[in-house]
Amino acid sequence: MEDATVEITTRHNPRYVAVQFCYSEKGKKPVLEGGLKDLKERLEEQSFSGKLSETTFLGDRVVVGLGEKEKLLGRNMRTAAVSAVGLVQALKIKEIEIDATSLGQIHIKNLVYALKVKLHKSGDFKSKKGDDEKEKGGLKHVSVLVNEKDVNIANDALMIAESVNYARDIANNPANIATPKFMADKARELAKKHKLGFRLLAKEDMRKMGMNALLAVSSGSAQEPMLPIIEYKAKGAKKTIAVIGKGLTFDSGGISLKPSKGMEEMKFDKSGACAVLGVMKAVAELRPKVNVIGLLPSTENMPGGRAAKPGDIVKAYNGKTIEIDNTDAEGRLVLADVLAYADDKYKPDYIIDMATLTGACVVALGNICSGLLGNDDAFNKLVKNASLDSFDEVWELPLWPEYGELMKGKYADLRNISGTGEAGTITGAMFLSNFVAKAKWVHLDIAGTAYRPRPIPPIEFGASGAGVSICIETIKLLEKD
Repeated sequence: MEDATVEITTRHNPRYVAVQFCYSEKGKKPVLEGGLKDLKERLEEQSFSGKLSETTFLGDRVVVGLGEKEKLLGRNMRTAAVSAVGLVQALKIKEIEIDATSLGQIHIKNLVYALKVKLHKSGDFKSKKGDDEKEKGGLKHVSVLVNEKDVNIANDALMIAESVNYARDIANNPANIATPKFMADKARELAKKHKLGFRLLAKEDMRKMGMNALLAVSSGSAQEPMLPIIEYKAKGAKKTIAVIGKGLTFDSGGISLKPSKGMEEMKFDKSGACAVLGVMKAVAELRPKVNVIGLLPSTENMPGGRAAKPGDIVKAYNGKTIEIDNTDAEGRLVLADVLAYADDKYKPDYIIDMATLTGACVVALGNICSGLLGNDDAFNKLVKNASLDSFDEVWELPLWPEYGELMKGKYADLRNISGTGEAGTITGAMFLSNFVAKAKWVHLDIAGTAYRPRPIPPIEFGASGAGVSICIETIKLLEKD
């Protein structure tokens, strides 16, 4: 079952059913946009107010409310786009034209992105195909009408959405399909297709390099750990950024076993690594004047006769020793070695890591935005600014030295979990900070945003591709700076 196509155009096509937007004003009648003045009386007859996501069908066009104009945010635009698609599908309309000529560029971006992501069919392993298409009306084609000056921004949003969907498709695979080898194969295929550099570190390579923290996580699994690396080198580039994603293809918690309820969702613990693949796909198309290195350490965390045990002590790539007090705090062990390796091997100016790292981040920020922490105020600010043009909302948390005291070990340099249980997202990032020596570094905790346990527009369920768009927009800003 193929996705409905999303096309950017500057020419009106009268044969498509038109979809137009309408703002609301407090205490006033709705503000009619883009050729809707002739429909004013018909809307008033239906008591249409133009509030966010309100929809109506007038026989020849669909009207969608955007709420108050001054309060319209990017995520609101995504919600409105999903509402428009829902009504169109309920009406079993196959071809539509959405008039975006009156929208600002940030809202055009969010509209196009939401349409492409919403209409993508991801994560479906059902043997019978076609039922969903019948239920949803079989929408086949969406034409987005924009002004000439907005064509590039709209096409850019399409490209990012395609990269996000690519990451989602990989992340939605269950652990019996998406093994560490599967992740390495995906990275190799992507690199080959786009003529990017590719390296693969296998278990023996990691052992020789002293990546003992990563190897401790993998030790209970029958699956061999893999560290695929994709390299994009730009001619004359003066900046290098490493993008690292946590790739736990399944996380049982190891000896510190997780509760069985909800454990099936631990297939999404590889979402950071999948996001790296999405970023590298976009980079291959954008070809920025910035070197980009994508690293996606991939392994399982399983209990077994060889599994790491609470109380074990390991030496990481950079020589620091770690007490493994909880084997379910495994993502930071994997990232510790890879952060230190990337910082040492590639000497990047910047590093972003993306990880479903802490349940504490879900408690703090829910499923709406990701946590951001870093070691450089200027780079933190740049990434936050990038988020304003991306489809990833973030919130910065402090990385103060006082939190680092909670991660000092009793028998080793560090412990992998705080003994107090407080500030879990911050202490997790404080642990990681010990493995970045020189680069300006940002950590994105995507534990609450990597997949959708409930519908959050434009995604109904499953992997979200969190992290892809903010990394792309960050790279764009680095290219300009």
